[in-house]
Amino acid sequence: MAQQALAERIAPLLDGGHLPVVLGGGHEVAFANWCGLAAHLASRESCPRVGIINLDAHFDLRDHAHVRSSGTPFSQIAEDCQKRSWLFQYACLGVSRSANTQALYKRAEALNVMVREDRDIHAAALAGLQQDVIALLEPLIETVRDSGKLRLADLAELNPEFDIDHRTARLGVL
Repeated sequence: MAQQALAERIAPLLDGGHLPVVLGGGHEVAFANWCGLAAHLASRESCPRVGIINLDAHFDLRDHAHVRSSGTPFSQIAEDCQKRSWLFQYACLGVSRSANTQALYKRAEALNVMVREDRDIHAAALAGLQQDVIALLEPLIETVRDSGKLRLADLAELNPEFDIDHRTARLGVL
């Protein structure tokens, strides 16, 4: 119900030309945001190109057949893309082996998710990571950047009580 309510608020904002930025909430806000964005795009394009970049230790690709949670939004989005015959383009950067099962790694592989593990993201590896992102996502990112089509952003799992020096909140303002 909360996801539907958020989606119903996102779509009109997008229709009005606004850039919604959702702060806080569990990662299930990603699916609500997707629903609002999909409703907005479906009324304008038959097969839009949407790229999702998730900076997270978790894939959030768990099976959502019985329970929908903060662990299922990208699985839900993948299913929705399949129903709409839209391409599912998802990059998860910062993935932790200890925070994901082998089944989730296999699911990510089956969905052609761009995966970079946390242990591979460090100062010495940034140039290589940048090249990977550029090689796989640059055309999409450039198109979005140059056309002004960035539709929305969310900063999930934000709790001010645990946000040291308000670092995450300040990131969201940028």
